[in-house]
Amino acid sequence: LGGEEDIRGIAQLYISQSMNSSRAKLNVVKKVGTLTKFSDAVAESFINVILSNPVTHIRNTVGNYISMGINNFERKMASRFYGGKEKGGVAAYEDVAKMFGKQQAATEMLAAISPILNDATFLGSKTLGKVTGRLDVRSYEKGIKSNFGGTSKVEVRSNRFDDFDIENSAGASATHMLGRLVTLNRVPTRYLSVFDNYFKNMEYRSELYALAYRETIEAVNTGIVKKADAADYLADLVVNPTKAFTQKAYDAAHYVTYQTKLNKRHDRLGSVHHIQKLKNNSGPASFLTNYYLPFIQTPTNILGFVSERTPGLAQLLTRYNAAIDEGGVAAQMAKTRLALGSLFYTATMPLGYFGVTGGQDIDIPENFRGSKSIMMKAIGYQPNSIRFPDPRKEGKYVQVNTTGLDPFNMMLSTSANTGKIFGMIMDNHDQAEDIKTHLLAYTLALGEQMSDSTYLAGISKGIQDYQTFKAVGATEGAYRWGSKFGASFVPGIVKQVGKTFNDDFNKLNTEFNEYMLKNVKENNLEYDYSILGDRIEKFGHLSSFEMTPVKEELLSVLPTFTSIDKKVSYNFGPGMNVSIPLTSEELRFYKKNSGQLFKQGMEQLIEDDNYIDESNSIVKEAMIKHTLSQARGMAKEFLLSEDNPFLSDIIVRGEDLRNKKIITRQRGEPLTAETEEALGMQ
Repeated sequence: LGGEEDIRGIAQLYISQSMNSSRAKLNVVKKVGTLTKFSDAVAESFINVILSNPVTHIRNTVGNYISMGINNFERKMASRFYGGKEKGGVAAYEDVAKMFGKQQAATEMLAAISPILNDATFLGSKTLGKVTGRLDVRSYEKGIKSNFGGTSKVEVRSNRFDDFDIENSAGASATHMLGRLVTLNRVPTRYLSVFDNYFKNMEYRSELYALAYRETIEAVNTGIVKKADAADYLADLVVNPTKAFTQKAYDAAHYVTYQTKLNKRHDRLGSVHHIQKLKNNSGPASFLTNYYLPFIQTPTNILGFVSERTPGLAQLLTRYNAAIDEGGVAAQMAKTRLALGSLFYTATMPLGYFGVTGGQDIDIPENFRGSKSIMMKAIGYQPNSIRFPDPRKEGKYVQVNTTGLDPFNMMLSTSANTGKIFGMIMDNHDQAEDIKTHLLAYTLALGEQMSDSTYLAGISKGIQDYQTFKAVGATEGAYRWGSKFGASFVPGIVKQVGKTFNDDFNKLNTEFNEYMLKNVKENNLEYDYSILGDRIEKFGHLSSFEMTPVKEELLSVLPTFTSIDKKVSYNFGPGMNVSIPLTSEELRFYKKNSGQLFKQGMEQLIEDDNYIDESNSIVKEAMIKHTLSQARGMAKEFLLSEDNPFLSDIIVRGEDLRNKKIITRQRGEPLTAETEEALGMQ
């Protein structure tokens, strides 16, 4: 040992082991890399699918117009109040120059698009081309150029299907074509980007004009430029802007379209970029993170936009204090935004106080077991709604839902929540604990506002999935989650078209085919029912509900509820108790009957002298819950009665679960032939 041959042998062995280890590590890296690429490709497909709904683009366009309109009005007010009064501040009539620049940009873009649309042909026909050209995203991409390096609201990189490094040309071409197919040729994300570019180009040009005008006025006032040369000086600044001007205009363009990079916010909300970074670097799990959080940057910027105009939130979450310390234009615009926002809240808070605007309906308590949602569905409330009496029928109300119309929706909801919190404190403030509870509800409402947002709908989806797993167990929950996940790849445009042929009420989904048919072809699906046995109206920008004595009593007492069990327990003998998930038809029967029985019980309860004379709210809540428990118990008895045709199918599914339970508990030990025969397992 130690001779030349031994040493060489040991060295060769070490080298071979090292190389094998390196190859193994490389193979693991390659596998992880391939999984990540596949996951990214799935995420890209999902984003394009959810953006394929035309309504999404309408909301996005309306939101851009709203934010730009607010921004324009604030500049107008700032130029009226502060214009020319402070060196380095906003110039008088600066808003006019800004609007002129915006008009110039819009005119130029429309002039560029018009000939492209007019010259479009389809199958050699210009008539057909006028239709197809207006639907073809390429027409707009040619006329509306991006000056912003491809920035967008979309948070997944494009063309993920081309990243698989397939050496075989036929395989690479097939993968490329598959990518074009499942991402809808990226038309939805391209539409989102090109229409955002329209607004960004307008804001960019308008801000350049405003900055150039401000600089020119200051130069004239200080004698650097003669008044006769002012027009030429301004034009030169617009055509040849400084680097500082270009950066400010760039930032302004991204501000009104909510595309400011979170790590460039320089306020407390900017710290959210760490969450976005985790999502973007989630590797093989990127399909999952994008499923639940497809957008983080946009809703955070919307929250920032609203916070800058909300007293308290401006100082707490945004750069308001830093802007005031900075002085000049930054301070003037920060003060203007907060002042106008305060006026908006002052004007609209009474609507929340009197219940005309609902916001997140923070007066309805939540027990984190679905109680608030149960109550709102029972009454007919939808969040973020404006409610007013229908003059055609006493007791009926019309509600207009503003969800998706951010930032207006978020500001109106914040106003409604603030008005309600004042009402809650005024009605119940005899203990410090009461006020603390009310303030907690107000704080939680901010999170609800974000989760109710179109861009963060995945959060609500995650909560629903958690509740499903909790209700039906891991195995059935995984099946339903997979069904729901698969159905989410049905293009939004298909669902939107399907909605025009479906009615206005929610349907139940427990099977894969039911999830796939949701919002597409629902005529054979089962209706969902509220805790009062009424059909639940779908989300809509315009809906209605009717108040009844029972609903009024529920809103007066505000009891907390738990969701109805989506499984039934059936006993096959000692130790043979199993929980059987219900089908949609069975669940519809159970929910409808328990709801109608509860409504009947409540109608009798509110007429009962003992209940009427009771002044203790806790006792009243207990009486209401007892009525609900009785109703659900009776409905379950109906469901499992021998006369009910559902029972035989429930027993068959229960026997299958029972047998699986027995086999699992046997831990590999075989059953006797007699036991197998008795259980029907042969």
